[in-house]
Amino acid sequence: MGCKLPSPWFGLLLCLVAAVSTTNALKECIQPVRSLLTDEVCTEPNVPETICFQDTCDKKHRGSDACTVVTHAILADFEVFDVVMLHEGTCQSEISSGSFTQVQAQKLLPSNEELVGLQLNGTDIVQALEHGLDQFRNQGDREAYPRVAGLRFHVDFSKPYSRRVSQAEILTPGCRWKAIDLKKDYNVLTSRFLAEGGLGYGSLTRTRTRVIGTGIGVTDSFWFYATSTCNILDPFRRPNSRRQGKSCKTGDKNKTIDLKPNKRSARRSNRTITSSI
Repeated sequence: MGCKLPSPWFGLLLCLVAAVSTTNALKECIQPVRSLLTDEVCTEPNVPETICFQDTCDKKHRGSDACTVVTHAILADFEVFDVVMLHEGTCQSEISSGSFTQVQAQKLLPSNEELVGLQLNGTDIVQALEHGLDQFRNQGDREAYPRVAGLRFHVDFSKPYSRRVSQAEILTPGCRWKAIDLKKDYNVLTSRFLAEGGLGYGSLTRTRTRVIGTGIGVTDSFWFYATSTCNILDPFRRPNSRRQGKSCKTGDKNKTIDLKPNKRSARRSNRTITSSI
């Protein structure tokens, strides 16, 4: 990505400053949900269609689910990051159709885990995916399942641990997918809980930089998205009446969505960040 400086820690810090203060998108292509951002606060966000949650998604469902919507909304909010990585347990409810209130946002994301920035190489990112999938499949810990945006991958549970994830790709500027470079450093936005090794995500503690806190919780970030777009949409569902960007590729809940260029909302300039130095 374009936000790189000689010092990894200093570079990530400035990337975070840009993430919470800039009015210009630093990527050539950005999430379509960001094209809906405005400078006005929407007092009554709306959900046109219910966005399901885990077991409420039936087999005929042709979209994603609530946690996928959350990760993509956060990536739209912090576009200088390459990857957003959360865990299934972050989300606790579906997003029901109709008016969406702050109380519902708190029900969806009750823990409001703080978002923090890390720099991880491709190997650590893939190992984090392997760990979360193993906890889900073999340990029965559904809450550990990795939920991501800006990253897509294939999973084969018939293979042994450390070989289940394949074809991992990062979304690059220009709306292109590129194979993850195992030796390259990427800027990752995650929760402080996972960054400190929660649920056994030890590979996320190997950051090349110190953990940089945004001072912004998951719930706060999603509520900002809701009040900026006014319509909370499933990025993978294709209703008849919906403005679509040019598609990179569609797919399952691990795959990132269509992209369109646009400028950021200046409302971010009122936010501050904190560092865990």
